[in-house]
Parts: sequence; C-alpha cells; structure tokens
Amino acid sequence: MTAAASDGATMGLRERNKLDKLRRIKTAARTLFVTQGFEDATVRQVADLAQVGLGTVFAYAANKRDLLFLCINDELETMLAASAARVDPAAPFLDNFCAVLRAHYAYFGEERTLSMIVLRELQFFDDGAQARRCRALLDSVVETIGRMIALGQDRGELRTDIEPKAAAAVVFAIVRAELRRWLADGALPIDRGVADLRRSVALLLSGLAKA
Repeated sequence: MTAAASDGATMGLRERNKLDKLRRIKTAARTLFVTQGFEDATVRQVADLAQVGLGTVFAYAANKRDLLFLCINDELETMLAASAARVDPAAPFLDNFCAVLRAHYAYFGEERTLSMIVLRELQFFDDGAQARRCRALLDSVVETIGRMIALGQDRGELRTDIEPKAAAAVVFAIVRAELRRWLADGALPIDRGVADLRRSVALLLSGLAKA
C-alpha cells in the first residue's frame, strides 16, 4: 500500500469513528431525554451511555439544549426540504399550506415525547452551533409560509398590503401552538391535527372584525 493510500484509509477510519461516536451520542441523548426527562438527564449521563468522554460530547454541542437540537437537526432539515417541495404555485393558500404542514405533523408525531420536549425548548435558544442551525431551520419554515402567502397574493386571493414575511411569522406562531396542542392531546390522527390547524389559520384569514 502506498503512503497516499495509507493516509486515505486512515482518514476514512477516522471519519467512520467520528460518525459512530456522533451516532452513539445522539442515540444516548434521545434515550435519556425520553426516559428521564430533559430536566433530569445530564450531559455526563449522555457521555457515559454513549461510551465517550465528556469533552467529546461538548465538541458537538455547547450544552444540554444544544445537544437536544443536535438530535433532531439533520432529520428536521430533511423533512423541511421535502415539505417545502410540496408547495404548489397553482393551489389555493389553505390547501397549499395544509399539504406542506402535513409533513410537519407526520414528523413530530413519530416520537411524541421527544417532540413535546423539542417544541417546548424551541422557545429558548442558547448560543451554540446546533441552536443557531435550528434557528435557521425555523426561519426557513417562515420563508416557505411567506412564499405561499406571496403566491396567494399574486393570484388575488390574499391582501397585498401586508408583507408576506410578517404575515408568515404570525401564521407560524399558530402552527407551533397547534402542534403542541395536538401532541398534548395524544397525537390524534394527522387529519384531525391538520384540520384543527386549517380552522385556526382560516380564522386568522377571515379576521374577527364585523363585515
């Protein structure tokens, strides 16, 4: 084996070991957060269960909340990209919106206990790399909703005197509240959750003012 080939094999092994440690850390964190609760689980326990040093965990996450975001960021990014691809330029806003958000319900409904922890902790952000990444992912949801609102405006379906991003931030607040309520109710069928979400956003669109 040449020196170059040896270096390549060594780097490949190092990378595999790194990925294996990351996988063990994420698995351990998810397990402890679900079984012990986010408040009671410690980073030390995560390191012990993952069979890595405490410093290794902190190489990936700045603190316990950052570690929580580390657990979900990759799959969250994949889900959000897939859901954003569902936007149909020809569909009415509410139909478009519900088709996109259905993927969110499917994702968060898979691990209800962990999802409830995530949605609660999303209210608080620390200055860790994983927190910043998660914040950027949430911003992308607002951007997707804003794009759907802009499409509705272009079709003459929605008012054009409101900036899409500002309106999207309000709609996203409703999404987060409805998701938490749906999960707290036991993660009922997705159709039920999406129907409740549609009803709440439809109320926002119609307003409370007397015609």
